[in-house]
Amino acid sequence: MLFFEKRWAQAILEAFAPKRDGLWGAGIQRCDFLNAFATISQSSTPKARLGLRVALWMVALAPLWTGTRFCTMAKLPLQARTELLEGLISSKHFVVRELTTLLKLVSTMAMFSVSELRLASGYEKERTLYDSAEEISGTRPSRRNLPVVHDAPDAEHEQEVA
Repeated sequence: MLFFEKRWAQAILEAFAPKRDGLWGAGIQRCDFLNAFATISQSSTPKARLGLRVALWMVALAPLWTGTRFCTMAKLPLQARTELLEGLISSKHFVVRELTTLLKLVSTMAMFSVSELRLASGYEKERTLYDSAEEISGTRPSRRNLPVVHDAPDAEHEQEVA
C-alpha cells in the first residue's frame, strides 16, 4: 500500500466505530486497522485483493464524487466520515453498498481482535486474559480438553430408546 492509501485506510476503518468513551474507546486505541487490512489483503485471491483496493479508493474519494466536500475521507472529521459511511452503506447503488460493506467487514475483523472491544460489544460475557496476538504466537495456554467417551452403548440402553 502507498503511504496515502494507509492514511485513507486508517481514517475509513476507524470511522466505522466512532464511539470513543469507556472500554470501547480504550479498545479502539489498541485496534490495528492497517494490519487487519494488510493481512486480509495479503491472504486474499488476486480478484479479492483488487476488490479491497477498489473499495478503498472508492470510499476514500467519496467526499469528492458525492459532493460532500472537496477532500478525501482522511481530511474529514470523524463524525463526518461516519455519516458519509452510513450514506454509502445505504446507497441505492449495489456496487457502492457492497464495496463499503467489504471495508466494514475489515474494520469489524480488526475490532474483534481486541479483547476490550469484544467485551464492550457484548460478544463476550467476561474479559479474556489473552489477546489474538498471544493466540497466534502460541503463548496462550491451551484450554482444558474434555475426555472423549469411547464406550459403546449397551444393549439394554438401545432397547429402552427403541
